[in-house]
Amino acid sequence: MIPSNGTPIHIKDLLASFLHLPHARQDTFIRVLMTEIGRSHGFLANSATTLIHIVLKALRKFSNRREVILPAYTAPLLMLAIHKAGLTPKPCDISLETFQLDLCELQDCLSSQTLAVLGVHSFGIPVQIQRICEFAGDNGSYVLEDAAVADGSRFAGKPAGSFGDVSFISFNRGKNMSTFAGGVAFTDDDAIADVIQSELESVPTPDLRQRISIALKLIAMSFAVRPWIYTLMYSQISKFKDVSLHEDFDVFQYTEFQAGIGCRLMKHRDDVFRHRAENGRYLQKALSDISGVHLPAIPEDAEPMFNQFPMLVEDASLRDSLREAIIHEAYVEATVLYPKPVNLCYNLGISQNHYPNADYFAPRLLLIPTNPFITMKRLEKVVGVIRKFMQRKQR
Repeated sequence: MIPSNGTPIHIKDLLASFLHLPHARQDTFIRVLMTEIGRSHGFLANSATTLIHIVLKALRKFSNRREVILPAYTAPLLMLAIHKAGLTPKPCDISLETFQLDLCELQDCLSSQTLAVLGVHSFGIPVQIQRICEFAGDNGSYVLEDAAVADGSRFAGKPAGSFGDVSFISFNRGKNMSTFAGGVAFTDDDAIADVIQSELESVPTPDLRQRISIALKLIAMSFAVRPWIYTLMYSQISKFKDVSLHEDFDVFQYTEFQAGIGCRLMKHRDDVFRHRAENGRYLQKALSDISGVHLPAIPEDAEPMFNQFPMLVEDASLRDSLREAIIHEAYVEATVLYPKPVNLCYNLGISQNHYPNADYFAPRLLLIPTNPFITMKRLEKVVGVIRKFMQRKQR
């Protein structure tokens, strides 16, 4: 069974991080990341969600505005990060053409109360972030560029994470490059950087038990995602998959061990990302002529680093059966994502508006793995299963 996602972590890298722990400093990892993205300031924490929360608290010091726009279909945890910062989430519908924030809808959502717009590069496909920056800038609003699942993607020749007033990349499980947990925030604004640094100083450091737990889980993950182990242990591993809706999120510092792993992973990222990009491009072409399947339009100047490849099964009643067929016939773990638009996930006292595109999108979305463990031959098998399934159902 090919897992839905996974970052190859070599045993020698794990050993190196243990043996050179005093030298595996977070500032080294930050410098490498800042050079890669082209930013002036960088900050690590236990998750990108934590950093988004911290940044929103920081931005409150610069403005009396209190609304944050985000896509109506995205990670629900973003709603909690906004709410926990004392701000009001304002969903904006998505486009069924791009699978991203609908830019026409965004112009209508912007108001004198808009503190920031969360521009999310969903599925690793770059959103048209430059236009979001233009619209938000004209409105006097900040842009938070959420590249959590888009590490390695590029737009207009620049890396994802290099556009917004503040940007974020995640190193959590299932991300393009994973240290089990963690995230990084970037900015070029000295004033914002100073406030973020001040906020981070009050964030607790994980105790010894937590640090050991993170290290052991990272080691276990590095083995568990390998296909032959994943197949043998699937019934046990599946019990640990987190499919529940988070009611809160932890806030604490990144660890030195994770930073060491991150430094080691940077040496392999080009190969890992090349594999993801090639797999995504193949699926975009191979699935394009299958009736009943709808694919995202990729902007001409975008270079996606697919976290997973998204497709819509136009007949929602077929999606789960197709997923099972892919799993049992191609031995690839196709997955689904969030079951509802973000406004329906939590009772935060915000308007329960109807977002027709997000409503249509949620029950039809199916994700195909693009991670480095999946070969082109296996992807050809996946495409064959999808083609056969859809042809049979449409007779």
